[in-house]
Amino acid sequence: MSKSYRAAGGAPSPPGEGDGRLASFAPGGSTWGIAGGDPPEPPAEEAGGAGGAGPRGGSWGQRFAQQELAAWRPIMRPWQYAAVLFVGGVAMLATGVSCLQSTRALREIRWDYSAFPAFGVGTTAREKYNLLRTGDGAGWLMEHSVAVPADMQPPINVYYRVSGVFQNYRRYTKSRSSKQMRGPTKSGEQPLQASELAQCAPQLYETGEPNARLPNDGLVLPCGLQAWSFFNDTFQIRKVVAGQGQSVPVDMNFDNIAWKADRQLYGNISAENFNALPPYRGGKAMQEEVWQSDPDGSGGSNLQPLRGGQVQGEDTWESTTLRQNEDFHVWMRLGITPSVQKLYGVIEEPLRAGQELKIFGFNRYNSYEYGGRKELILSEQNFLGSAKDGARFLGYAYCVVGILASLAGAGFQFAFCLQPRRFGDISYLSWNREGTR
Repeated sequence: MSKSYRAAGGAPSPPGEGDGRLASFAPGGSTWGIAGGDPPEPPAEEAGGAGGAGPRGGSWGQRFAQQELAAWRPIMRPWQYAAVLFVGGVAMLATGVSCLQSTRALREIRWDYSAFPAFGVGTTAREKYNLLRTGDGAGWLMEHSVAVPADMQPPINVYYRVSGVFQNYRRYTKSRSSKQMRGPTKSGEQPLQASELAQCAPQLYETGEPNARLPNDGLVLPCGLQAWSFFNDTFQIRKVVAGQGQSVPVDMNFDNIAWKADRQLYGNISAENFNALPPYRGGKAMQEEVWQSDPDGSGGSNLQPLRGGQVQGEDTWESTTLRQNEDFHVWMRLGITPSVQKLYGVIEEPLRAGQELKIFGFNRYNSYEYGGRKELILSEQNFLGSAKDGARFLGYAYCVVGILASLAGAGFQFAFCLQPRRFGDISYLSWNREGTR
């Protein structure tokens, strides 16, 4: 059976011919109307009938499953697209400016302690590398005095920053065992053996190969490059009491510096053969420092750990489990840039303008072989956090995208004004253009 299609108000003709208007047709020969008009209401039996049960008695669920429900989609005009781009661009530009303004208000204190020592030796990167290698892991004690440039309100985050550490390098990211660090989770479950830890190579054994003189043949727990390179520089911040010549410790908190989700990744197990031998050490062992007093000989008491003491030659280290060591959790959350910046602690008291601070640090982390620089950063917080470099990048990104979007919106509107086009003009269709038939 042949079916004919009739344009509204005219003789049968194929679409695109006749009076130049495009009609919409439905199967069966019924005419819905021409472009620019609205389709008539569907028959009662297609609209759901008297009972509203749907076409041919189908339920709402059946029509939904068969994609037969009525649909409506707005058709935007060119000026509306241009307006969306322009308004969105202005909004993003305003957001970027607010980010930059808030970031500019953040006060920071930075100490680049890469240049050590200050007594004429260790002038080249290789000499500094050898100095740390021959120091048996004790490191070099450094001291830095600085005046607070402006009032800083708590919480004040303390970060360490190391450049040249590519924590997103593929081999580095894969060199770990989350299952080993989680430990046995069931009664009677045995720790993982070397055959199950091949991904940790080359830091699988403490000496690089099985050694019968070490516990468990020297198998490292936690194994892998990520854990082996654990940052081990330590710091203490003290403020000088005016007129007394003494310094007292700044109230700094080292708890809850890791994400709660990260703390749950580690079991309550002790490290084994982990950065224990200085010749094979890549970073810090699974230890923390106990409290001690008077690192600078001022006679003041110290109410916080020096975190790398041995100023008095005493043993200041105590072992911790993987779950207890939040410094380790922070380090194991990998950075995405060549310069990693990690949270070290949080100062919980205000620092007043002009207040003199003494910062003590033990330089142990050997980044000199590849020219890496190290900084200690004290920074205030705002709604974007306290990582000033990251917040500044976010502000600039918003500004650039906002400017480009605004220019694009203005350009589209200008082009539309130069060459206006009637909405729904079918003369631009290929079969209506001259020379295309």
